Amino acid sequence: MLCLAVYLLFCAFIPSCSLYNSHLKSHHLLHTQLTEFETLLRIYDPTMKKLLSLIYQLLNRIPDTKPLHYQIQWQKDTQDRVLLEHWPLIWASVNNCSSIFNVKFQTLKLYTRWYLTPYKLANIYKTYSDKCWKHCDSQGIFLHCWWSCPQIFKFWKLIQQKIHCILKLDIPLLPEVFLLSFFNDLDLSEREERSLSILLAAAQMVVASSWNKKHPPFLRHWYGKLLDAYVMDKISDYLKCRESVCYTSKLDMTWSKILTFLGSVDPLTHRNML
Repeated sequence: MLCLAVYLLFCAFIPSCSLYNSHLKSHHLLHTQLTEFETLLRIYDPTMKKLLSLIYQLLNRIPDTKPLHYQIQWQKDTQDRVLLEHWPLIWASVNNCSSIFNVKFQTLKLYTRWYLTPYKLANIYKTYSDKCWKHCDSQGIFLHCWWSCPQIFKFWKLIQQKIHCILKLDIPLLPEVFLLSFFNDLDLSEREERSLSILLAAAQMVVASSWNKKHPPFLRHWYGKLLDAYVMDKISDYLKCRESVCYTSKLDMTWSKILTFLGSVDPLTHRNML
């Protein structure tokens, strides 16, 4: 679909664009090398054959780039347990766990370390304190705010216990597992991986919702996020079933054990719990 969209823009917009030739001319004057896509623009002809195939090949080519800043930081924070070659697997797990936009958007922000921590804000605004928002008197760096702060770590330990109750899995309490959903060293079935990804994504959203608050994340909010995610996943699954007769639903595979657990939770019992 993306390839077709680029192709249509290519055929309809580029030939009539007056800036097109001047852009290429500026490269020539500056003696800079054209990219492969710009070279394709330069030789473009309406009668060119296999243009769509050429665009498809360019879009699917993986560039040879240096490690990104957030990848370097995650490798440092996990003590080299997450390396550059692990990232394709991490990003693939985001697409496999859920089709919900909010879940994918949340993981995108967390993985790329989008959030401004007290430490970053203190570097921008000199009058700003670099201490953790939870008042634990520690420096508010990213890993502390998301993991090692006593209030946050207590929440993750509760999530670990609940995961054991739901999936009967003993998940190591490590930041790469709970924050990056990196299950490379865990022997999980597809059902377990999908369910675990949803459980952790909901917990990440709860931590994000109390990101700059004094109070800790609450377990009851995690239950609410899971129920919201289920409703959205069910709607998405229904629409996909209507659109394609070949679509195989994985809703029950992902949610059966989670719904059984949520059905056994007494809201009044957990009203004041973390």
